[in-house]
Amino acid sequence: MAVAVGLEAGVLALGAVAVVVELFVADAASVPRALFLAGLAALGGAGMGAVAVGLARGLRWSRAPAATWQVIQAAVAIPALGTSWTVPAALALTLGVIVVLGVLQARLFGDLPSRG
Repeated sequence: MAVAVGLEAGVLALGAVAVVVELFVADAASVPRALFLAGLAALGGAGMGAVAVGLARGLRWSRAPAATWQVIQAAVAIPALGTSWTVPAALALTLGVIVVLGVLQARLFGDLPSRG
């Protein structure tokens, strides 16, 4: 599960970089909004990176934010399924389900050490 959450953290960080690059390449409608979006994506990526490290180390605190992020991700992905974003939305939804099931399975069957 740590690898999947780490992948999501990387995608968020990449999104932050893409927004900043777009500021220089394209004509941004609102620079403050773009900078806020980039900062939010970077913070989200850093947070999910910390969660991925926590999952890899078997720390209990990391399960709740991992599952919460997957619910938020699903809430965004489900409405996007019928749009031009169908493939990324389906990938996000599938990854979210896998992570939640993995976190629950680890909790129920004790595959994840209970430290911290």
